[in-house]
Amino acid sequence: MGLPNKLNLKRKKELQREVKRQRALAKLIHEALSQGDLTVREAQVMLQVVSSQIENAFYLKRLKETLGSLELEITDKDENKTKAYAGLLEALSGEHIQTATDLIKGFLNAVDGQIALENTKRNYTELELDLLE
Repeated sequence: MGLPNKLNLKRKKELQREVKRQRALAKLIHEALSQGDLTVREAQVMLQVVSSQIENAFYLKRLKETLGSLELEITDKDENKTKAYAGLLEALSGEHIQTATDLIKGFLNAVDGQIALENTKRNYTELELDLLE
């Protein structure tokens, strides 16, 4: 019982440090806005502009950088699944991040569509319902 308590205490301290760090950042943001002699509405607009610019820069980065540059590694308890993850990441490693994400979502949509089509042909009596057990 001692180990979970130590982990909880460690996690609590990490959360407290993060809250303290974010409060310090909030103070810096407040100080920066205070220098601008802004109305409240102007301050809101300024925050929205900065947020939009950050998101835009990140989106452009997703268009330019490849998936391989992220150095992702996904593991699973099942070694075969770990190999499958590695294969997927390797297959897409040369693609731009946005393209890789779009390809994965598109493939998933195609699989979902095929399952839906197959289910229109499948007889209800073939369905195995766990809730009946």
